[in-house]
Amino acid sequence: MPSAEHDFKVNTEAYYVLLRNGTTVGDFLEGFKRIISHVKKAGLIDQYRLAKKESGIDLKRLRDEVSPVARFVGAHAQPDDRICFALGDSYPDCIVCDRDGRKREIEVTVIRAKERLALMDTLNRTGEVRGIGNLPDDAALRAFTNYAERTSDPDAAEAYSTDQIGCLIIGAVGKCARRKARHQADILLIEVLPDMHTLAADRWRSLQKPLSRNAEVKRLSFSEVYVVGRGDDGDICLRIK
Repeated sequence: MPSAEHDFKVNTEAYYVLLRNGTTVGDFLEGFKRIISHVKKAGLIDQYRLAKKESGIDLKRLRDEVSPVARFVGAHAQPDDRICFALGDSYPDCIVCDRDGRKREIEVTVIRAKERLALMDTLNRTGEVRGIGNLPDDAALRAFTNYAERTSDPDAAEAYSTDQIGCLIIGAVGKCARRKARHQADILLIEVLPDMHTLAADRWRSLQKPLSRNAEVKRLSFSEVYVVGRGDDGDICLRIK
């Protein structure tokens, strides 16, 4: 009898084929929910947290490309719109077409990724992490790892303020915008991890104005720019341009 991991690999590969060939937004989102629900059953939650490609199963694409797009189209597309993914190194990452033929090219990027890697690695090993690291996005991975390991001890937990989190996010988005200054597409999705889930809904909404006023964001060639992530009350899809 095939293992749960084997079944998950087969189902994931079939889902990726569907996304490359193109499908409706409704079918894409339903398939995404099924795949995510199978991650735990296959015992791959640690691998998914780290966005790894291992044992022939590519969860990096699922975590870093498919997941952010699911957050976006869940709020900004119709179920019968068509969606197609590259799932490779070609450009753009995703295309969404509506019934009138309007095509939106989407590029996806992830920020605060080193902190996510450090926190998720510590979570996988110890079963617990607390808070975030008050570290800039360009800090060394070792600095994030040291922080995550230190604060996994309940006696070493450190307090942080909403303003600190906001400054970290704004700074990381600005650096991301500088990296994307020469890129062109219709939409840029910036997945913010892992900070957004630490904020209440009204707090992360309050970041919309300072993010939209950021000079680097304003200079981007993308027609629309969104910050996406997972908040304490569900998906975040915050337009900042």
